[in-house]
Amino acid sequence: MSRIGCKLLALVLVASFAPGIQAQDALPKNDPAYDYLSALDTAPGALRMRPLTRSEWREQLARASDDSVSSLFLNPFELNIQHAAEWRTGLRESLPSQTFGITASAHLRAFPERSEISTARGSYRIMGFAALGPQTLLEAVFSDQSRLEGARTREFDLLPWVNLYSRVGQTQFQAGRAHLRWDPALSGSLLVGDEAPPVPYLQVQTPLDIPFLGRWRFEQFFAQLRESGQTHWQGARRFQKTLNPRWTLTINEAFKALALPEGAMSQIVPYYLYQKWATNKKRGSGWFNYLAGGGLEYHIDARQSVYAQLLVDDLRAPDFFGGRNSPTPRKFAGLLGARLYPDDQSRFIVEAVFSDGTPDGGTYGPSIHAPEYAYYYRGLPMAHPIGSNRQGLFARYEREHDRLWFAVEGFFTDRASQAFDVKRGHQINGEIGYRAAQGGLLLLRYRSHLERDNTQTDRMSGWWVEWQQRL
Repeated sequence: MSRIGCKLLALVLVASFAPGIQAQDALPKNDPAYDYLSALDTAPGALRMRPLTRSEWREQLARASDDSVSSLFLNPFELNIQHAAEWRTGLRESLPSQTFGITASAHLRAFPERSEISTARGSYRIMGFAALGPQTLLEAVFSDQSRLEGARTREFDLLPWVNLYSRVGQTQFQAGRAHLRWDPALSGSLLVGDEAPPVPYLQVQTPLDIPFLGRWRFEQFFAQLRESGQTHWQGARRFQKTLNPRWTLTINEAFKALALPEGAMSQIVPYYLYQKWATNKKRGSGWFNYLAGGGLEYHIDARQSVYAQLLVDDLRAPDFFGGRNSPTPRKFAGLLGARLYPDDQSRFIVEAVFSDGTPDGGTYGPSIHAPEYAYYYRGLPMAHPIGSNRQGLFARYEREHDRLWFAVEGFFTDRASQAFDVKRGHQINGEIGYRAAQGGLLLLRYRSHLERDNTQTDRMSGWWVEWQQRL
């Protein structure tokens, strides 16, 4: 483990034992929450669909709804959007009957001749929603925007989001096919991330009263993965506790399984105990990749926060529980970040992340098992894009003023240890935008990309003009 990695891990460990309002997840890719906001808010950042946490989305949605009401601009179309969005946030107790609607947007790109960077010249995005009852909402997104990302677009299809929400009291159920993402970091989540294609899943969220420990927020999902012609499985659960008005503690665990003997049991007992039982009784090893972790978030005020995450891959049992002779080394990952608002018109995010490297593959890797055992789906990470054996620094600054928009971000990575070679380098993105028309945003964008390992270097840079139009 490198010196920088050791320092980062130490910081995360210190924060993890500090005494930590409920942590706010970053919204996953293709979430219709962005479409709701873009339809109600004419601010450049909303039209751009800039990445947001759920708390930031609620704040901007409330502001946009207030502006619409005060300006008397709510037509039936916008009113339906507002009702659906407010129900999603919990600001509305029930959905009015006949709540339904469609939003649409288009992207057009123009690249200079001989550009080193070139993707599809255009894309579209259509989002539809409908209330199936006062406590049930169906959402779907039909889009080819993955074509704008260039590499590995073949792993994504035209239906990245189909989701059914239903509430019973304080419990919410979700079912569908979508991206999943936990934790507030914008560079990615150490445990449940949205870099991989969407998956079919079932999820439940509910308050949970635990004797002597008080009220926690409990969440669990179960997902199906299809890769290499076989069916695999993913599951995760977490407990969140508001310790006081500023601190939130999160404890979580997850798995990727190549098989699930007595599958119902895997969703009832702790994943680690299930793995231990099935490994000893039926399966042997190499079928169940278990990860565990936790995090703390400290809220400086209603908008700003500092957060830390720690993940352990291949958690080894105590000696008395059969772990004494285990050949599998423990592997760690850590993230430390801050989300700051220098003023009302700008936002600054900085995150440092570290992932262990060991000779058998490092954090998220296959260890000594089959490649499918790795915490990847169709070759893409199911958690943070940092992958194995890398350390990195992510920073993003945004500013919007009236019709103007500016954003710049960079992700700089290096190898964490000498265990094995990995790609490292940087990617810097910058953009300047102007809201030129109602629902339209003109952008001048630039990207510089450098990635290298011990055998080759991949370098490209370029700029392009982009027009985004809400239809």
